[in-house]
Amino acid sequence: MRRMLGRLALVAASVFLTLLGTEGLLRVTTAPTWLQEGNPITEWLVTDPLLGWTNRPGFADENVSINSLGFRGTELAPARKQGVRRLVCLGDSGTFGLWVEERDAEGVVHYDGYVDQLRRLVDSESHGRIEIINAGVNGYTSSHVLRLLETRIVDLDPDIIVVRVGLNDHKRATAHLTVTDPSNTFLRWALRRFANWRLTRASFHAARLARPRRAGKHTGPWVSLERFRLDLKRIAELSKSHGFSLLFVDYPLRSPTLPSHPHHTKILGLAGHSKREDFDRLHDQYQAVLGEVAREAGVPLVQTRKRLRQPADFPNADFVHPNTRGARKIAESIWGALLASGDLK
Repeated sequence: MRRMLGRLALVAASVFLTLLGTEGLLRVTTAPTWLQEGNPITEWLVTDPLLGWTNRPGFADENVSINSLGFRGTELAPARKQGVRRLVCLGDSGTFGLWVEERDAEGVVHYDGYVDQLRRLVDSESHGRIEIINAGVNGYTSSHVLRLLETRIVDLDPDIIVVRVGLNDHKRATAHLTVTDPSNTFLRWALRRFANWRLTRASFHAARLARPRRAGKHTGPWVSLERFRLDLKRIAELSKSHGFSLLFVDYPLRSPTLPSHPHHTKILGLAGHSKREDFDRLHDQYQAVLGEVAREAGVPLVQTRKRLRQPADFPNADFVHPNTRGARKIAESIWGALLASGDLK
């Protein structure tokens, strides 16, 4: 028995040393962005083995600037200044800052959103005591946000996390890069512990290549209601285990009673629907789950629905992304919730 255990220990040590040596070689020969590839949909996005897709680090044009960590905005300091609190906003294009109708006289689109509005508000009120990071990524679901949070954001030692999700989760599509949090506790721990290893990236890349593509059209939502609920619960669990404050933000849409626009048909088509009422019904179901999880987990829910009822809060062509006025209302609601919570002290 002792001899067998010794052999098993020798084999385990050999495997570990081999993996360690391979990882060391990969770190010398590859970059942290290894296996990221260009995304044909948006030029500032790249596919990513671990995250499905993410912002392209270092991308910049006249409208969008992505820092070296893949977050929208300027570079982050290596270490926070003493007394400065770090607030990270997670979500999809509504967080990243995007809508279709804000153009200047030359026809250039200006991407903006509630995070930019919140940063302006915070800078004027906090006198530099709060650093805001925009970690939004176009197209993200709750599962993508959870993966980004557990593999990248917790390492930034955030004080406050703001999460706004629930739109892309119920979209239906054939070709998408899904991510799913492991159901096994040990696997979840291993993913978080070794997320920055090149071997981890290679393993996820190989698994993605081996995954058969889904056949047919609109076979189901990207994230089921139950998976959506589980993702939100695990985000709340991470908040408790890592000691950061958490805010959920609702996701209201432009009122369906307002005049429609030809571009609305395109938005519905991308979501796999032909009727706005079908889209709204599903959206309301996911928002209801958001409210339930917030109550069960004791997470404050910032409710902006009542404030975003005016036609002027959304562009005519887009019933999803608020314009500058609407984004400011979301920012003001978040700022009010932060002040009321006492998390800024």
